Amino acid sequence: MIFSLHNVSVVFNEQPIFASLSFEVSRGEKVAISGISGKGKSSIFNVLLGFEQRFTGEILFEGKPLTPTTIHRLRTQVGWLPQELNFLSTLTVKEFLYAPFEYQANKANRPHSEVIEQWFDAFELKPDILNHPLSAISGGEKQRVGLITVLLLKRSILLLDEPVSALDVATKQKVIDLLLSDSQLTILSSSHDAAWNNRCDKIITL
Repeated sequence: MIFSLHNVSVVFNEQPIFASLSFEVSRGEKVAISGISGKGKSSIFNVLLGFEQRFTGEILFEGKPLTPTTIHRLRTQVGWLPQELNFLSTLTVKEFLYAPFEYQANKANRPHSEVIEQWFDAFELKPDILNHPLSAISGGEKQRVGLITVLLLKRSILLLDEPVSALDVATKQKVIDLLLSDSQLTILSSSHDAAWNNRCDKIITL
């Protein structure tokens, strides 16, 4: 089992974000967390990644409770894509793609330009946007660039926050086929999108 959550609750400013949440994610499984805005979908990722420690209940990663040690191991195995990438909008697309590979843990996986071109082709992106600022490309292009970045890291577990929300119908279907048909990937996502959710193995409704 990759993740096991048992009666997990998060409270912010004395208001419950979610309460008594329990679910499991097995290796290779595709799981979507669904629910109206403000119900805590993004907070679940913050808890799993150790960014939010004010929770009650039990969370296990690979059978062991979340601690600084297990959180570090989790982060080395996980590709994390938040919904908003605006905090990195001053970078060019190329700089954004290569930014994770400046860290020692990722340097061995630094991709060749040919690999990036292959992913751009698979996600129907034009190579000429590589030199554009991230802030200058469309929301759908930005979302696909973010997905390519986490895939380039070659992590076996992906945490994806609304991964297809900015995509048109045809592009969305291609991305869904690429990601959700890969049996080697474990994916925990938050999503309002019916096309994405219907292809997942399990939906957790908040």
